[in-house]
Amino acid sequence: MNYPQAFQDLVDCFKRLPGIGGKSAERLAYHVLSMDKKYVDEFSAAIGSIQTKIHYCKKCGHICEGEICDICQDPDRDQTTICIVEDPKDVFAMEKVKEYHGLYHVLHGAMSIMDGKTMDDLNIASLFERLDDSIKEVIIATNPTRDGETTALYLAKLHETGANQDDLQSDVHKNSLSFVRECRSVAPRRGIAAMGPARPVGASLTHGGMCVTRKP
Repeated sequence: MNYPQAFQDLVDCFKRLPGIGGKSAERLAYHVLSMDKKYVDEFSAAIGSIQTKIHYCKKCGHICEGEICDICQDPDRDQTTICIVEDPKDVFAMEKVKEYHGLYHVLHGAMSIMDGKTMDDLNIASLFERLDDSIKEVIIATNPTRDGETTALYLAKLHETGANQDDLQSDVHKNSLSFVRECRSVAPRRGIAAMGPARPVGASLTHGGMCVTRKP
């Protein structure tokens, strides 16, 4: 016997969420069916408004309700340090620790040869637009996965070579997928530690407790 169409539609919607299988989707649908209409309406309104009210910060890529997030607008943050993370959830995780007081830059993912995800799919170009002489340290806090380490290596390589906006739109960007393949055979942390001069002058690049600084 098939479920009523409205119920099946809700089950199918829940199944689209990560980590939700058929049984879990059915259980959630039954729970929604048993909820008070007031809470169902609130739930529906929250889902319906999230993509219209939540935006990506035009400066760092974090989520916010305005054009610029609260962190970027906070004058008390350390304006000389940028911490690079993969996703907005990583920003919230670090903020809960309350030990980092600089700025962030959200990539919205990591380079992945399996998924065919290259630099074009990440928020990288705007990162290098931010790296002026006022930035003294760039911290790479990508996830400790193969894709995260590959992304960290690639960012370090761009930082090392002093890539500018033209580079990002030409040779560097064309070779990004090749670089992903190349990184598979490299020990990521050792590779970053061995890299040479950083960009901009006076800035340092940190990852996994290691720092790369321009030689005097």
